[in-house]
Amino acid sequence: MYPPTRDRIFQRDLWTCCWCGTLLQEGTATVDHLLPQKRKNHAPWRGGVPHHLVTSCAPCNRSRGSLPVAVWLRLLHLHRPRNADKLAALLLRLD
Repeated sequence: MYPPTRDRIFQRDLWTCCWCGTLLQEGTATVDHLLPQKRKNHAPWRGGVPHHLVTSCAPCNRSRGSLPVAVWLRLLHLHRPRNADKLAALLLRLD
């Protein structure tokens, strides 16, 4: 992935892990694929940024692996409960 695309993803997501809410920096932010890489050509782009990619911290990215988003969110919520407002905001960002 080209650095300008990564930077746009990080800026769109305010340098925050979409899974745990950790504020990230250059070197700690990773890009997570919401859809498997083999399906990336079918994912929409919005505002010049691929919508199927989100900012993630390395621990969340590794932990999620290839789990579907719905499964990962259920597991994440069990281990790191979020209030309803934060969960709703996350789901809106992923919509």
